[in-house]
Amino acid sequence: MPEEYGSSVWNLYTHLMVHRPRILHCWLDISNIIGGIAGWLAGVERIVLSTRNLNPSYFPYIYQPWYQRWYSLLETSPRVRLIGNSRVGAESYAKWLNIPSDHVGVVHNGLDLNIIGTPSDAQTTEFRLSLGIPPQAPLIAGVFRLNYEKRPFLFLKVIAALKRRFPELRAVMAGVGPLAEQVREEIESRGLSNSVFMLGRRSDIPVVLRAADICLLTSAEEGLPNVLMEAQWLERPVVCPRAGGAPEVVLDGRSG
Repeated sequence: MPEEYGSSVWNLYTHLMVHRPRILHCWLDISNIIGGIAGWLAGVERIVLSTRNLNPSYFPYIYQPWYQRWYSLLETSPRVRLIGNSRVGAESYAKWLNIPSDHVGVVHNGLDLNIIGTPSDAQTTEFRLSLGIPPQAPLIAGVFRLNYEKRPFLFLKVIAALKRRFPELRAVMAGVGPLAEQVREEIESRGLSNSVFMLGRRSDIPVVLRAADICLLTSAEEGLPNVLMEAQWLERPVVCPRAGGAPEVVLDGRSG
């Protein structure tokens, strides 16, 4: 393990020795490994390592070869429990670590309906007007991080193809990420500057989804996409590939 992560393990270990929690719940690979080691050393009774996607070998820009060794060591402890948020994700980790699939539990994501609520017609109308989108224009919403596994360029390719059939079509992309500038350039090169709007980071995603006619997700890999659950709750159909846990939340042909 690189030295900078070893120091993080030590820092967390000292906190755990002071506060003495009975349960330590960690999220995502780096936090899982740092927390798992620190919690094990500190004698925490139950350590939950929560994964949110396919195993990290699918993401070369963050993957570290020592992940697998430490996960394998931690998984052997009866005090450690590994969980995923989709069956596909859990099976991916189990295969990667060469352990039985039932060694990785599944706890699906949930929705806080008090936070999501149901945006009013006035809110959705105001959202469209703020972007100059006519009330009757077909609108597709994309809500995802602008990164490689989300395939934002495929999203734009789909929009460009649809524009040839439906000239009034508009699309919005809510999210930030390292590909933002390249996505902006792609929009311009495809002549979509007046049709595709990059919204950046938003705190009103329910309004964005409710104002749209369809939610489109083009990811290559996924855990359990919250945006698909949110869109369906807001009565908007979804279109998505069979990526990760997407089929676990979409009724094919009924809600997407």
